[in-house]
Amino acid sequence: ESKKIRVRDLYQIALIVETQGKAFYEEFAEHLDNPETRNIFMGLAHDEEVHREMIYNHIVKWYFHPLSPDSLDRFDEEMKLRRIFLDYPEAFDPREWILYAWEQEKRVVDFYSSFAEDFTSPWKNAQLDKLIDEEMLHVKKLEKMLGEF
Repeated sequence: ESKKIRVRDLYQIALIVETQGKAFYEEFAEHLDNPETRNIFMGLAHDEEVHREMIYNHIVKWYFHPLSPDSLDRFDEEMKLRRIFLDYPEAFDPREWILYAWEQEKRVVDFYSSFAEDFTSPWKNAQLDKLIDEEMLHVKKLEKMLGEF
């Protein structure tokens, strides 16, 4: 039996995902010598912070509710399955890190998309679509970088 999750639960997990993404992009940028490439990755880190703030602003509209056990189990399962922003590349090779970032952003899109069936109302689907659209912008930016690198 499929267990339904709440939008506020997804948002709480999304805060963690966006925070991990921001930390990754900031760390990556620190290793870059090329100012233009460094600025791109600092821009991605900034985007993750904007996403985090957007999500947080939605969460504060609700009274605080802890994650439901069903949601927590489902998120834990999905995060482990997708291994989002874990296992950074060992050696610093810019192309390898860009490829890693691209793979992570695709995993985040898949993670968010995996909950589409849980949300049946148009409003909830719109909230999920916003998250997915923002992450797809990162996928496209990174794809462009891979083509140029």
